[in-house]
Amino acid sequence: GNLAGSQFKLSQPLSANAMSFNGTHLNLEFINGAGTTITLSQIILDAGTKCTNLVTTSAVTDGAKTIQNVTCTYVSGERLNSDVTIKFTTSGSGVTQQATGSINVQAP
Repeated sequence: GNLAGSQFKLSQPLSANAMSFNGTHLNLEFINGAGTTITLSQIILDAGTKCTNLVTTSAVTDGAKTIQNVTCTYVSGERLNSDVTIKFTTSGSGVTQQATGSINVQAP
C-alpha cells in the first residue's frame, strides 16, 4: 500500500487543489489567487531525468483552476518526491514570478 500518502503543496499566489499520478502522467490542478490573469511559462520538477519540465503558455484567470500535465517515467511502486517550481507572468507585467512547492506521490 501507499503508507506515506500523497501530498501536493504550493506557495502563494497559487494554491494546490488536486493531483493524480499514474507513473507517466502527473496531473497538477491548482488555483490562481494572484488577483489577475496569469500566463504560465514553465513547471519545473526537481526529479532528475524522470520527469520532463513542462513549457506552456496557458492563461489562467483569477480564481480559476487549471490542470497541467507533466510527463514522467516512473514504474509501479516508485515514489516521486520532488520540489516543484511554477513560473508565470501576470497581465501587464513582463517580470517572471514563481510559486514553489512540493510533490510526494507513489506510482500505482
